[in-house]
Formats: sequence, C-alpha cells, structure tokens
Amino acid sequence: MFEEMLQLRQGSLIVDQYTGWFHELTVRSRIVKTDQQALVRYCKGLRGELYKEMFIARLITMEEAYQLALRIEKQLGNAAGKKVRPMDMKSGHTTNFSAQ
Repeated sequence: MFEEMLQLRQGSLIVDQYTGWFHELTVRSRIVKTDQQALVRYCKGLRGELYKEMFIARLITMEEAYQLALRIEKQLGNAAGKKVRPMDMKSGHTTNFSAQ
C-alpha cells in the first residue's frame, strides 16, 4: 500500500478517477500526515500538463486542487478535441470514482 501510494500517477486516468484512487490510497495507507502533504502529493501525481498549470497556482486545500484540475483537464480536452474514456486503473473496465 505504501509503495503504491508513493508511485501513484494519473497517467491516462481522468481527474475524477485519479482523485478517487488518491483518496482511497491515502485513507488505506495512512502515509500522508498533514493536509499540505496530501496537497503536494496529489499535485505531483497529476499528468505533466496539469501539473505545470497547477504548479503556479497558490492552492491551499485538496478541494481547490481537485476543482482546478477538473477545469484544466476540461480546457485541455476541449483544446485538443479529445474524448477521454474513464478506465479502472487495475482492471481496465469503465468505472466511476467520486471525489471525497
């Protein structure tokens, strides 16, 4: 669990999926001790283009980071004209994760 949390990356997951995995692993692994640690860990796991955009933002809470990541993902998706299909990271099946 510890290693999985440290290696968690968004990859091809959409923000909702990545956020769901992040919350699940955070709760189960109990690695992250403070809100600030969680925020930094969350942002570092985002895809490069999202991370770059979020790096300059002055984020205080996980909710702010999540909402900003959703907005950036939507803008990037619209700009690229891509549709992202949600997939479960382990099984490859379509899934619905909710941010907590």
